[in-house]
Formats: sequence, C-alpha cells, structure tokens
Amino acid sequence: MPVSDDSFRQVMRQWASGVTVVTVRHEAAVRAILVTSFLSVGLDPPTVLVSIKRDGETHRMLEAGRVFAVNFLHEEQAELANSLGYANDPDARALRTVPFHTGATGAPVLDDCLCYLDCRVIDAFETRDHTLYVGVVDAVGGGERRPLLHWERGFRRLEKEIRSDGV
Repeated sequence: MPVSDDSFRQVMRQWASGVTVVTVRHEAAVRAILVTSFLSVGLDPPTVLVSIKRDGETHRMLEAGRVFAVNFLHEEQAELANSLGYANDPDARALRTVPFHTGATGAPVLDDCLCYLDCRVIDAFETRDHTLYVGVVDAVGGGERRPLLHWERGFRRLEKEIRSDGV
C-alpha cells in the first residue's frame, strides 16, 4: 500500500533543519525561494545539493543561469523566511525588498544572512517533479549569529544546547 501525501508530509514535518534560501540569477533577473531540501555532498571539491520543483520560475532560471547561492538564515529572519516560503511574496521572491550583492559566480547573495555557499551547477538529476542540482562551491562567507530553524511548519530558535558529554 503506497504512503499517502498527507502521511509523508506529517512525518517529514518532524525533521528539524536549518532554514535555507536558494537564490539564482539568469541574465538580469534574480529570484529567491525557501528550500527545505538541501545537503552537503562532499569535500573534495566542496559540493552541495538542492532540490528545486520543476514547474516554477526558479527552476527555469537555474536551468538557464547554472549558478545559485544557498543562504542560511539567522534567528532574526523568520519574517523573511515566511515571505519567501508560506506567504509566497512576489517582491521578496524577486529580491525587490531584500538587500543582496553579487557573489563570485554571479548568483545573488543575501546581505544579512547567517552564512552562504556560492555555487556553480555541475550536475542535475530529474525526479518525478523536482530536479536535484549538484553544485560545486566557489565561495563562502558568513558571520557568528545563531541559525533559524524549521520544524512542524514553523520557524524556531535554538533554546538549549546539549553538549556531547550530556551536560
């Protein structure tokens, strides 16, 4: 018996993760989206993977431009995360209301993010409704703030650190 979409979503909501925004550029156009499917792939060379839904503008721009930045949001950026994700704000998505600069690859990098990875696409794999883009990391940057977290369809802050020695 196949797993229902609702059952799958319910279980995946239990996966707590950092909040990432993928930004892309093609020619003069820029775009940003909230991405929950992101991971580190390897170190030599530094490589990451993002999953982008195929029916959207971001996918079209990434296919054409072949550069992207993964921007990790800090704990004061829940409003930005909401506008790029759940609210689907067209001005935020087009970076008209979000300060950014151009990274080494030409991808837009959010000015006030926790940290970022600036990437070039080196491979892509199609799934049923998404494309998995593998990018080599050309540049990184960031600061010392605390990350914004996503869990149970909401944005959270770290409350307590549990050290490896149990204290």
